[in-house]
Amino acid sequence: MAGRGISFGLATMLASACLAPSTAQAEDALRAGFETPPAATRPQVFWQWINGNVTQEGVRLDLDWMKRAGIGGPILFDIGFGSPPIPQYVEHRVGYGSPEWKAMVRYTAERSRALGLDFGLAAGGGWSETGGPWVTPQQAMKKLVWSETTLSGRGPHRLPPPPGVSGPFQDLPINARFAEPRLYRDVKVVAWRLTPDEAAAVGPAAASSAGVVDAARLSDGAYAAPALAPLAAQGWLTLRFAKPVTLRAVTVGVEGAMPKGVVEASDDGVAFRPLAVLPGEARQGLPVRTFAFPAATGHVFRLRLEADKPVAVTEFAPHADPRVNRFEDKAGWGVLDDYEAVATPAGGQGIPAEGVLDLTDRLRADGTLDWSPPPGRWRVLRLGWSLTGRRDTPASAESLGLEVDKLNADHVRAHMHGLLDPLKAELGELYGPKARRGGLGFLITDSWEAGQANWTEAMPTEFARRRGYDLTPWLPALTGRVVDDAARTERFLWDYRRTLADLLTEHHFEEIARVLHGEGLTYAAEAPGVDLPTTADGLQAKGRADLPMGEFWVYAKDKPPPAAHLADIREAASAAHVYGKPLVGAEALTTMGEEPWRTGPWQAKPIVDRYMAEGVNHFVLHTSAHQPFLDRRPGMTLRQYGQHLSRNETWAEGEMRAWTDYLSRSAWMLRQGRPGADVAYFYGEGAAAGLPLLEGGKASLPAGYDFDYLDAESLIQRLSVAGGRLILPSGVSYRALVLPRRIDRLSLPVLRKLDALAAAGALVIGERPVGSPSLSGGMAADAEWRGLADRLWGGGRVRSGEVGQILAGAGIAPAVRSPSGSLVWTRRVLDDGELFFVANTSGKRVEADLDFRVAGKAPEIWRADTGAAAPAGYAIDGSRTRVPLALGPSDAVFVVFRQPAKTASRPAPVRTATTLARIDGPWTVRFAPGLDAPASITLDALGSWAEQPDPGVRYFSGAATYEKTLTVPRAWLGSGARLSLDLGEVREFATVTLNGKVLPVLWKPPFAVDVTDQIKPGENRLEVRVVNFWANRMIGDLQPGARKHTFAPIQPFEPSSPLSPSGLLGPVTLQRQETR
Repeated sequence: MAGRGISFGLATMLASACLAPSTAQAEDALRAGFETPPAATRPQVFWQWINGNVTQEGVRLDLDWMKRAGIGGPILFDIGFGSPPIPQYVEHRVGYGSPEWKAMVRYTAERSRALGLDFGLAAGGGWSETGGPWVTPQQAMKKLVWSETTLSGRGPHRLPPPPGVSGPFQDLPINARFAEPRLYRDVKVVAWRLTPDEAAAVGPAAASSAGVVDAARLSDGAYAAPALAPLAAQGWLTLRFAKPVTLRAVTVGVEGAMPKGVVEASDDGVAFRPLAVLPGEARQGLPVRTFAFPAATGHVFRLRLEADKPVAVTEFAPHADPRVNRFEDKAGWGVLDDYEAVATPAGGQGIPAEGVLDLTDRLRADGTLDWSPPPGRWRVLRLGWSLTGRRDTPASAESLGLEVDKLNADHVRAHMHGLLDPLKAELGELYGPKARRGGLGFLITDSWEAGQANWTEAMPTEFARRRGYDLTPWLPALTGRVVDDAARTERFLWDYRRTLADLLTEHHFEEIARVLHGEGLTYAAEAPGVDLPTTADGLQAKGRADLPMGEFWVYAKDKPPPAAHLADIREAASAAHVYGKPLVGAEALTTMGEEPWRTGPWQAKPIVDRYMAEGVNHFVLHTSAHQPFLDRRPGMTLRQYGQHLSRNETWAEGEMRAWTDYLSRSAWMLRQGRPGADVAYFYGEGAAAGLPLLEGGKASLPAGYDFDYLDAESLIQRLSVAGGRLILPSGVSYRALVLPRRIDRLSLPVLRKLDALAAAGALVIGERPVGSPSLSGGMAADAEWRGLADRLWGGGRVRSGEVGQILAGAGIAPAVRSPSGSLVWTRRVLDDGELFFVANTSGKRVEADLDFRVAGKAPEIWRADTGAAAPAGYAIDGSRTRVPLALGPSDAVFVVFRQPAKTASRPAPVRTATTLARIDGPWTVRFAPGLDAPASITLDALGSWAEQPDPGVRYFSGAATYEKTLTVPRAWLGSGARLSLDLGEVREFATVTLNGKVLPVLWKPPFAVDVTDQIKPGENRLEVRVVNFWANRMIGDLQPGARKHTFAPIQPFEPSSPLSPSGLLGPVTLQRQETR
């Protein structure tokens, strides 16, 4: 939020997110902002300085181009690629943090201020996440580690130290480059008397499809090296016991990604029955996983692989005692989208919580335990923490450093000052609150790629403060043991993950915002990022940023948008709406290198439109690498990633401006008024919060109802009821709260709040939960929970049943009814009406009557591609208005309801087109110089440059101008109709100049432009500037004997790569357009 003292930049965007006042003045302001979008709506770009290849002249030219191109400003990242490396191209490398680097940042701030650009910076080196060379080992990300010993008899006893390596889990090391530094500290020593199941365990003999196996190595708890020769892709490994044994789990470890496979049991070693399935590689998963199953008795237990390549097995350990299914994920070393789907089977004797002894004060500095256990055999865990070793990659050598411990606010604060203090000293009046006319105004954290961390120094204290009970007796559960019973252990682990998520939100994202606000800066965050990258509550975390962000990537036109990206963007939009943030940001159009230099705005538009329908109203385009050169094109890239947007693009000038105008007009409209969702859709309390991903960002609601996700924090602390509506402090309101069927456990605080909301008259819809997910409050809390659940569901205060029927019965009709499944939409509520963004996601024309829940208003169609607005046809029927829409392939419009309807209906305009002439050859085509194309050619018929015999034309990339004289009879003019020049097919951009008048850039079909005011009787001078992409010239440079004209640090093409159709393909026609 743009509070007092917050600097120019993002704060300006936030403050001016919605500038249109109400009444008649609002109409003018809304229209004026649509026609000429204000600077605050302009998309920004990620701007990478790569491996120190930076020049001041390049910086100046980059920023000047951004201003011309309609880009709102750069967000600076310091990037270093080592494998493969990006060489040093400049004469004098500018290393991060050096005096030259800081001077270059100052120049960037000065130039940005002069140009009116918003300048931001990443919150560390690389793009993920928050780290740098100033982060000390003590301040770095940590994981829990342990060793275990079985003891009996008189002490003292020597306890082996837990693994101290830097890496993701136990002795698994991070890659050798980051192996140092190492740091280990003890945390606790706990012990318990062996349960009968543990005491009964005996060692088996082992065999494998790869030969001899040392069975002891398969269960030694060491995962860093293979325990046997690699197994074939369909190989097997067996454990044979001398007599039948009962097992309840196995731990499987491999090198690399976990393969698919099955764990089986047999009585005779011939006939096997399945016990557990290895599902294969998991999201953020370790190469070590424990699989629990109902107690199974057998002589032989087998791991049978179903892999696609050989597998090196590091562990195949049998467990007779109850173990937690997938404990590695449940304790924070990995992430699951649905924890209940892998619940731990009941049965067996767990470790009694009251029987766990805390022996921490008996541990001597040399690792000796000064303790003589009571009679019997005892298991002792020595627990501590070591570093994960993660760095802020991909950073340059100078900005590379340890990722900070994100669960510790003191460490995060130290990191932020290590980053900011040198910049503050360098920038002076160009920093923070002093930069009121521009300068460095905000920081961003990109999406999370920092791996997992599940410990911090204050974890026991933080856990007890937040959950209300002691962590110590439950520590064995973090090593995979069942404590008390499976159900209570699962509830403890839920509490543990919830604590991790709360610490991440409060001590990382919230602490960053607090530091930045104290510095007069604002904060944008992809918190934590797409596809459940860590144990987090994404909506809660995004809500801490001034600009909540998600990300979306390019996807194939014949595929749906990825579920993970829809979920992340909808989560960002919900966070903005629920936490009262005016902007919904998105890292937009990221790629992994698909179709480089072959696509542009027209190919990107349907993707952008799809995510605008999810609520995005601020774009950060991915990506624009800094160009240090004046003479190398297309120039530097972020290796293969992103769109390669730069001043060296063939379409960098007017064509880029037309694209950013579209984005800005759309952003302007989507910032008006308030979000218009009817349903608050509770997305649960667990961490990681996986419901959005499980449902693909699409709530389980009937068609026609929009929704926002609602997190537990907002539900409990911020939601109230007024007039039957659920109200948030931001002013956003909903007509119903829906508890999805997937959320079958609710905590006592949530039940208490549901009780209060229902008593105040809120409509709450959902099925009765099965219980609380948490151990907090103990037996008393469980008793209160049962009483509340009986009152809420037994008394009908919460409505159960089919959601659509309940909504309809409450008089809540769909906001939009559409006969076409190809249309997506979002709604904004204005002070004097409503507006809807409607997009056609198909590649076909769609004609449909949309039925809007609006009455008394006459709709208009506003087009962000042109800035034009026109009345729409409509028919009002009671409380609804039917509007006929005709949308071309990948078309999108705003349907605006503001004007009072003077009649109950209005016919839709009928448009007809009559072809007056087809404009055939000859055409003179003049090519831009310097790329081996001839100065000009004459074409008798239009066609692709890629089909021309002259290699200079065939491989041409850039701008060429088609020239022709057009003779127009006077009879064609003056009838009151409009005349349009239709260019037919264009690859990729066209700008028409008629009689010296330059007309708007055409960047998408239909490539037609109104020429009524420019055309005249007699001879007319027609010029059509056409621009294609870089691909053809880059392919041409690879031909035998070709002179090289292009430069890039990557080479995505081969000599045989197909050429892209290019140029003016036509047919070109002059048409009379009439509207009735």
